[in-house]
Amino acid sequence: MMNDFCKSALLTLKSKKRSKFKVGKEIYNFESVTAGRLPDNDEIFTLISVSGGFSSLAIILSIAQKEKIEQIYCSTFRIGKEHFRKLYGSFLSGNIKLAEFYTSDVQKKTDKDKYDYLGFIKNICKETKWIVKPVKNHSKVILMKTLKGNHYIVETSSNLNENPKIEQFSVSNDVELFDFYNNNLFELLRNA
Repeated sequence: MMNDFCKSALLTLKSKKRSKFKVGKEIYNFESVTAGRLPDNDEIFTLISVSGGFSSLAIILSIAQKEKIEQIYCSTFRIGKEHFRKLYGSFLSGNIKLAEFYTSDVQKKTDKDKYDYLGFIKNICKETKWIVKPVKNHSKVILMKTLKGNHYIVETSSNLNENPKIEQFSVSNDVELFDFYNNNLFELLRNA
């Protein structure tokens, strides 16, 4: 059974017009499907977003607005400039402290001449003391440890960029799964 958001989002799919990046709307859409809640310990939200719905960034910012993020680890194929600018804004407002970002080495190659998003991101990382590293990566996992002691995990098909496509998300709050990804996937990425 589809709710009104899903029905309207499916109608958006039929549009040939490219969706514009509107993070406030994305956060609203994410919080609409989760009733404004975040997962409790050992709870999993399994979600699907259609074109114009929400992105990984909306989930990160929704969490950062509710609970300050002490540490975020992000594995993604691509990082978008506007998405990173929003993360930087969250850093400036004190909602995100430390961060590590692992993107694909493909982004390093394709961005260099055309967009130089990675150059923009590296400049912000110098100021914030965050880490960004392009590696042979296609995984998309986000870990967030909050000051409230929660350990959120986002497993997704969504990159950390503007990409108006159908995406799947699994959002959980589980310290054991957090540690598994941190000690295995992110250790591989750190050493790549």
